[in-house]
Amino acid sequence: MKSKVYAIIAVAVILIAAVATYSIVFAGDSSDKNDNPGEEVPSEEAFSIVDYRGNTISFDAPAERIVSLGSAFTDVISWLNCEDKIVGLDGTSYKNLENAKELNIVDLGAVSSINLESLKTINPDCIFIWSFPSYVATDGIITNLENNGFKVVALYPSSVDSTMQSISTISKIIGSDEAIEKSADLQNRIDAISAKVANIPEDERVKVYLQLQSGNTVGKDSISNELITLAGGINIYGEVTTSKNPTPNAEYIATQNPDVILLEAGSAQTETVDSISAKLPTTNAVQDGRVHIISANTMTASPNLIIALEEMVSFFYPDL
Repeated sequence: MKSKVYAIIAVAVILIAAVATYSIVFAGDSSDKNDNPGEEVPSEEAFSIVDYRGNTISFDAPAERIVSLGSAFTDVISWLNCEDKIVGLDGTSYKNLENAKELNIVDLGAVSSINLESLKTINPDCIFIWSFPSYVATDGIITNLENNGFKVVALYPSSVDSTMQSISTISKIIGSDEAIEKSADLQNRIDAISAKVANIPEDERVKVYLQLQSGNTVGKDSISNELITLAGGINIYGEVTTSKNPTPNAEYIATQNPDVILLEAGSAQTETVDSISAKLPTTNAVQDGRVHIISANTMTASPNLIIALEEMVSFFYPDL
C-alpha cells in the first residue's frame, strides 16, 4: 500500500516539474510581452528632447542623418567627431568644414532660400536650426520645414550656459559616445579660468576694446561680452544695450582708454594691428604694445568659445 502512495507522489512531482519547465521555456518572460498586440512596442533607444521653443521632439533612436543650418551647431557635431552623420549643411557651415566635400555633404546654400527638394533628396532624420523670430514665424522657414514633414530642432544658445545646454541636446540627439567626457573637460576649463581671475580687484581689471571682423564691436547682451567678463576683463562697450554689435566710435574708444585691444582674425578682417594703432595712438593698449589678434570663429555659441576664453585671459593677464 505504501509503495503505491509513494508512486503516486513521485508521479505528481514529475508532472509539476514538467509544467513548470514548460512555462519557463515556452511562455517566456511576461515583461517582454506586449499586452496590447495591436500597438507598436517602443524602442529601448527612444527618447525625447525639448527645444528652445518649448516643443517636445521624440526620437526612436539617435539620429544618423543630420542637417545643420547653423555653423555653431556644425561646430558641436564636428567637436564630437560625428561629421560622418552630416548629410547637409548651410553654405557658411559647408565652407568652414574642411572635409565637407570628402564626406559627400550637400551644400544647401543660404538658410533663407533653402531648397526643399534638395532636403527631401537627402532625407535627414533631424534638422538643427537657429530659433530666430523670423524663422519661427507662421510664414518662417521652420514652419515651412515642419509642414513638409521634417523633424526640426530649433536652438538659441546666447550665453555660455545655454551653449553648454545646446551641446548637451545635440549630443543626445546624435548619440555621441564622447559627449560626457568632452563636455566635462570643457566645463572644467571654463571653471579653471573663472577661478584664476576671481580674486582680481575690480579696479585692477583690464579695460578691453574688441573689434570684430565686420568692424563692429560687442555690447552687453553678446556672448563675446560674457567671454571678456569671464576672462577678467571689462568691455568698454559692455553697458551698451541697444545692440549686440554696436558701431564703434574712435573718439569714445580713446576716451575710455582701453588697456587691451583685440581684433578678430578672419578673411573679412577690417583692421590690422598697425591700422588700429594709427587710429588710437594715445591709448594704453597701443602705448604698451597690447593690441592682439584673437582667433577667428571662436567667439561663438559652440565649444570653440574655450579657445577665445583661453586666448583672452593670456592677453589680459599674461603673468597668471
